[in-house]
Amino acid sequence: MRVLQVSAEFFPLLKTGGLADVAGALPLALAAAGQDVRVLLPGFPSILAGLSDVADLAEVEAPWGQRARLRAGRIAAPGGFPAATASSCATKSSAPTTPRRWC
Repeated sequence: MRVLQVSAEFFPLLKTGGLADVAGALPLALAAAGQDVRVLLPGFPSILAGLSDVADLAEVEAPWGQRARLRAGRIAAPGGFPAATASSCATKSSAPTTPRRWC
């Protein structure tokens, strides 16, 4: 079976409550049972810092105009497996008159 797990947090990369514990343990258990597991996580700095071999996959635009960047890598924790992140792009201004794009 091929499994894509989508979660807002993932232990040990980002933990605010019990969801991260389950989100971190379930893919390991499924992989140990011989399943092909991947996770999709938000592209928060703490999550990106916990990935290895990170590469940009694509930059996409939603019908309403918001852009997002998709990246792929591997969970750097023991038992690591493939992971992807999605980060929304926003306008960030370093000075009031010079906006720049970041993602």
